[in-house]
Amino acid sequence: MALAVALGLGLAGGLAGPGPVLAREAETAALTASPGESGAETSLSLAELRAMPWTTVSTRNLYNDGVVAYAGPLMRDVLARLGLDGADSVICVALNDYEVEIPTADFRDWDVILAMEADGAPLSPRETGPLWIIYPQTDHPELDAPIYNQRLIWQLIRIEAR
Repeated sequence: MALAVALGLGLAGGLAGPGPVLAREAETAALTASPGESGAETSLSLAELRAMPWTTVSTRNLYNDGVVAYAGPLMRDVLARLGLDGADSVICVALNDYEVEIPTADFRDWDVILAMEADGAPLSPRETGPLWIIYPQTDHPELDAPIYNQRLIWQLIRIEAR
C-alpha cells in the first residue's frame, strides 16, 4: 500500500525573516505523511524541519558551478520522523510534476539531505526551494552518475513511499 506525503508551499515572499513569514512556517504543514488507509496522518511544518538536527553537505553537482554548502536535515531522519523509514523506495514529485523513484537504501548508505539552505541562504521557492534533495557527490565520486543526478529533485512537493 502506497504511503503519500504532500508538501504545501503556502508561502509568499520568502522562507525566513521576521513577522508573518515565520508565523506561516510554524503554522503551515509543509510535509504531510499518510501511512495509508488505516494510519493517522502526520505532518511537519517548515519550522519543524528547521528545528531538526541539520547536516551540511559541501558538494558540486550537475546544477551548480563549484562547491556549494547545502544544509538541512538528513533524509533518513525526515523519513523516520514521518514514519516512512520502513519503505523500500519513495517516489518524489516536484512542483512541475517531475518524479523520480529513490531507493531508501540511498538515505541509509549516504548522508543525503533535504536541503533548505545553500551557502547559508534559504533556498528560494522561485528557483530550487524550499526543499531540494542533495547527495554528497563530491565526497563520493560514485554518486556523480546520471542515475543520482536524476534524484537531485528540487521544489519537492510530495513523497509516496512504496
